[in-house]
Amino acid sequence: MKYLSKKSFISLMVALCCVACNPLSDLEAQKEALLSQLKQCPPSETQNNTTEAEKLNDCQKELTHQLQNIDQEIYKAKFGGNYSELKPYTNGYWLAIKKPFFAIQRDKIGILDPNGKEIIEPKYLDFAQIQTKKPLIPYADYYYNSFYLNIPNIPNIPNPLIDHYSYLFPVIYLQDANGKWGGIHLETGQEVIPFKYKLPHLREDYILLIEEDEQGNEISEILVNQQGKTIFKPSLYGKDFYDILDEHYIAVYQDNKSILLKDQKEIIVLDDKVYFSIRDKFILVESRETLHKKIYSLDGHLLFEADNSYISILSPNSDLIYIESFVGRGKNKLIDTSGKILFSDIYNVSKITDSLFSLENHNRKEAIIDLKGNLLTDFTYDGLSSLDEKHNLFKFFLNGKKGVMDTSLDIIFPAIYDDIAIRDNKLFVSQYEYNKTTVFTLDGRPFTKIPHNYIYQQGNFIIVGRDKKEALLSSEGKALTPFEYDKASIHIFTLRNKEENTVNHPYHTGDLAFAQIQGKYGVIDSIGNIIIPFEYEHLRYLTDNLFAFKLNGKFGIFDINKHIIFDAVYDDIKYSYYNPHLFFVKQNNQSGVIDIKGNIIIPLIYEELREYQQYLFLKKEGKWGLFDLNRHQFMTDIKYDTEFVVNIVLSHGLFSTKWHNELIFITTEGKYPASYLQKLEDNKTLFGVELLPKITISDTPTSEGKTEFEQFETLLKQFKNHLLDFENIADQDLEKFIQKVHLSLENKKEEAQAILTHSFKDSEMAYLANLYLNATYLDIQFLNKLKEELTSDVEGISMDLYIHLLLDYLNPKNIAMAEMKDVKEKLQHKYK
Repeated sequence: MKYLSKKSFISLMVALCCVACNPLSDLEAQKEALLSQLKQCPPSETQNNTTEAEKLNDCQKELTHQLQNIDQEIYKAKFGGNYSELKPYTNGYWLAIKKPFFAIQRDKIGILDPNGKEIIEPKYLDFAQIQTKKPLIPYADYYYNSFYLNIPNIPNIPNPLIDHYSYLFPVIYLQDANGKWGGIHLETGQEVIPFKYKLPHLREDYILLIEEDEQGNEISEILVNQQGKTIFKPSLYGKDFYDILDEHYIAVYQDNKSILLKDQKEIIVLDDKVYFSIRDKFILVESRETLHKKIYSLDGHLLFEADNSYISILSPNSDLIYIESFVGRGKNKLIDTSGKILFSDIYNVSKITDSLFSLENHNRKEAIIDLKGNLLTDFTYDGLSSLDEKHNLFKFFLNGKKGVMDTSLDIIFPAIYDDIAIRDNKLFVSQYEYNKTTVFTLDGRPFTKIPHNYIYQQGNFIIVGRDKKEALLSSEGKALTPFEYDKASIHIFTLRNKEENTVNHPYHTGDLAFAQIQGKYGVIDSIGNIIIPFEYEHLRYLTDNLFAFKLNGKFGIFDINKHIIFDAVYDDIKYSYYNPHLFFVKQNNQSGVIDIKGNIIIPLIYEELREYQQYLFLKKEGKWGLFDLNRHQFMTDIKYDTEFVVNIVLSHGLFSTKWHNELIFITTEGKYPASYLQKLEDNKTLFGVELLPKITISDTPTSEGKTEFEQFETLLKQFKNHLLDFENIADQDLEKFIQKVHLSLENKKEEAQAILTHSFKDSEMAYLANLYLNATYLDIQFLNKLKEELTSDVEGISMDLYIHLLLDYLNPKNIAMAEMKDVKEKLQHKYK
């Protein structure tokens, strides 16, 4: 509610809190106040691929939610006087509930329409909460579609529809006083399903109704659509499997028989197990055993037997069916929807315009046919393909060259070109032999009279070239500049803004481009005006109207008006993709981060910098650390062996890295996940082993410590190590992997026992042994869990289980092992 004034907000909240005690006039006044507040919300930023409700901003969402509540209260205040309770149902209809005089009796349910009229008398015991798959339009969507598209008059908003009330419409299923279920049409109040069925339930998009006798034996079974019309009676076919293909067609599969019904009438009966498929203009039947196919009309008449072939209709507006044989492409056929064979032994058929197809014969020559299959040309073309359906143009190929024809089969361009393409209603044609590209209008007239070797378009720039120089043309083909730009040096770019413009500019997408004149960089617009002069060794667009420029071998930053932001003192500059107004700079092979005011965020002391959202991964002296740009602080020490990696599938919001050659996952705050601490607690519960408090390894060696460290290393060499490549378990033989798990488990138990029986007096060595013991028991927990899962599921490990084992069992073990190796490495350095 940050968009509302404090005074307006407080008064609105006070008013809303009194909704229940205010009369109808106050509720309607509050609604008008809410609508007025809604007008004050800022416009919503619309995006593609989002629902209307997702397009609402916070201000709009809050107020539309309050409008829902107000409208419900208004409805209850208007029409609730004769009922004990009203509840929204769907499409503006309400459940009207009357409580009986005697408490032991059940509530009675009826239906009111959006205007409060009693459509169904409250005399029913229950209603079936059968919900649709696709939610009906919620209140906020309706309001967005009307008010936020700037329709001048605010509509009279209908009664609200809460999102999760998405019940079937227009038939409601109710239970009568005898416990039987039937259906009543909401709009007419008429009974469309007699009250004699059990509780109905949804099957796909249809309702299954079962009738039973007094003993509970099934009498009949019917399937109805959402309007209550019967589309199938399963009880007529026993308990055989049936498949609803659409509202008209239902397939029934018996032991060795397949039946297709259309509007409850059998139209195809086959003594074979088949698949039925309803296409636009025919029915395809495929044998499950032989894969042979048959084509039937939509009324069930056999049209064609296609054997083992791929069958498709060429387009929705054609009457042609293409039968592609698996025996050989030269054996394909084209038939019409009456089953008549139009062409045999053809190689291919493809669409070239909305009204024409190319037909390729066994000699690999192509002809043109219409939607009825009429042959319009001879088989004379080497190829035919679509070019521009909007203007009814297509390409034809002859003797290795391309030409252009329209749907009247008039030749626009003869077949003398090597390449033809359409861009912005212009035809670009190329002849490689002469190293020449020319542009024509769609009716075949030359686009420009200026001599040139080639022409191309980038955004709003039309570029022509000759003699290793390029010039710009207008959209009418007139010269805008002389031939002065270096060949292939013009590259368009789009000004993009992260937050707010630092400099106002009038340019749109495709309006600006980098170019070079005699090796010097500048920026021009699409009509040749110089925006940035040609005096730089290099130019790179960053963001927010800012450019990196290079002078005397060094980079600086200025804006589109050449106001210097940073002088040219850096070896390289790149902008931060995730963090506005931050720049990665490099100087003397050392990298750092500065902001737009020149403040040093990260000093220039790092070998590499990588970013991910608000996080920086920094490398120094071969080790990596994690820095949070929002908090301006390091989240970890710089100690890890590899760069941090974000794996959306595996990491669950964690970063993975390697430390002492152990793959570990840490949180974005640089901490160990909760599963690590939990598994250490499990070590205490299961094995009686507790992790000692962390200590700092001193620099001063002791004779006792040295002796015990050598004993520890000797002890480790005795342990057998059956390496498990769990990360790549999917690539391994499962039986052999299970054997390795068993061997590893036994060896780890022996290791734990050996460490337990060995006493270390030196405090640092006792700490090291404790770390190793904890890591070993965490490994035992992992192996026990892995053994349990592998022996209970012969199919292997699912992805969900794999992630669970990796993050909740293997990761804690790897962290403990890395901690142990870190301490061991320090002691090794100390004593050796």
